[in-house]
Amino acid sequence: MNAVVDLDIGTLMFSLSMTMWMATALIGMFWWRHREQVSGLGWWSVAAASMALGSVLVLLQDHTIDFISLAVANTLVHAGANGVALGLHRFQDRPIGVWGWISGGVFAVTTAVFVLSSLTGRPEFGIRLMTSTACLAVAMIFTLAGTTSSFRRTLPGGLLTAAAVLTIVVAPVRIVYMALHLEDRPLAVIQQDPVHSLFVLAYFMAGIVVVFALSLTVPSWLRRRERELAGRIDMLYREMSHRVGNNLNVILNYLDMAQQESTDEHNRSVLAQSQSMVMAVSTVHSALGSRRDEEGGLPLHDHIELLTDQILRSFREADIERDLDLDPVYTDARTLKNCVLIVNELITNACKYAFQGDGQTDALRVSLSARPYTRGRQEVVLEVADNGPGLSSPWAGGVAEGTGFGQALVSHCAEDMNGVVDVNSDGEGTRVRVTCRVPDPRGDDAPEAPEAVAGAP
Repeated sequence: MNAVVDLDIGTLMFSLSMTMWMATALIGMFWWRHREQVSGLGWWSVAAASMALGSVLVLLQDHTIDFISLAVANTLVHAGANGVALGLHRFQDRPIGVWGWISGGVFAVTTAVFVLSSLTGRPEFGIRLMTSTACLAVAMIFTLAGTTSSFRRTLPGGLLTAAAVLTIVVAPVRIVYMALHLEDRPLAVIQQDPVHSLFVLAYFMAGIVVVFALSLTVPSWLRRRERELAGRIDMLYREMSHRVGNNLNVILNYLDMAQQESTDEHNRSVLAQSQSMVMAVSTVHSALGSRRDEEGGLPLHDHIELLTDQILRSFREADIERDLDLDPVYTDARTLKNCVLIVNELITNACKYAFQGDGQTDALRVSLSARPYTRGRQEVVLEVADNGPGLSSPWAGGVAEGTGFGQALVSHCAEDMNGVVDVNSDGEGTRVRVTCRVPDPRGDDAPEAPEAVAGAP
């Protein structure tokens, strides 16, 4: 009967030892991949390997040299328990503290006891087991001293705490049991005692739980760290965006005050143009800092409408008949930036040159439309038209040929969107149409590409 019990316990211990090796391999993989991100992983890797190797050597008692199966085996297990605590303190940036020094002292004494026992036979078996039990208990107290309350509320922290408490509770029970049964039992009997084997199994189970808890700690910590960094970056971005927005508003207010106080028409025009450029930048900045539509993308139509109203107010053009025909168009930040700059330039030019107060009703038309082009892309058509006298110089093929900064800016923005510019100026007004193929963040089921737009690249 005893042989059957010994065989079952030995097989179970071997299975637990192999499980610990698997957990050790997992810790080693995490150390190799995240050693620069997570503090303490080096300690945990060494600790897990020490406990796994020590557990194997413990199983080889009576099959190898006593010094290896006793002194070396138990020293590795005790060193692994202390390594877990050291890694946990390093992981949470906590000082070693009093329990760290106590645990280190107990570990040194226990190692000396096992070395002397394996070499000289002294001290006796009972002293050796009691110091080993005390060493593991103190190491687990050292581990608990390094766990914060927030970490204990997590799954890895809870498992680690439970394994440490189990080891601490089993330790005095084991010592009392040995004190009561060791004197009247020879060494071989106490080693084969099923109750005593349960204590050893409890230590094995606690060690496996500890190592697996450490392996769970790494991905859990990485996810939490990623969320913390994302929140911090978002907070810093919002703060920076808020400050930039405030600075732009201050600049706009100064330009508006200067424009109102100026009596020179040329200066007023220059200030209004400067104000419109700052408004364009402010609009882009506001778009990039705003939330995206539920289905993804930035609402280009909303920002064009807002910018149009702001520009007309800056030029004091309250009597202009405006016709805004803006279809809902959602696009990426790059397209929004280019379109906003184009609209700003074209409306500013219309206010400066087309609306001359000659008695006729000034009219401005801004239209925006889009249709699917290919999968993930759309064809956007942006048009700005006025009823002014037309251009004084040609704009050949929509390409600026040294005719001014505004035309060069519009052409450059169109080219950045793989688009073309079509200009029609016949003396009864000017119409500038920009056709481009840009990303469609909301469209994944667009039809196949239609025929190419004339002049598009």
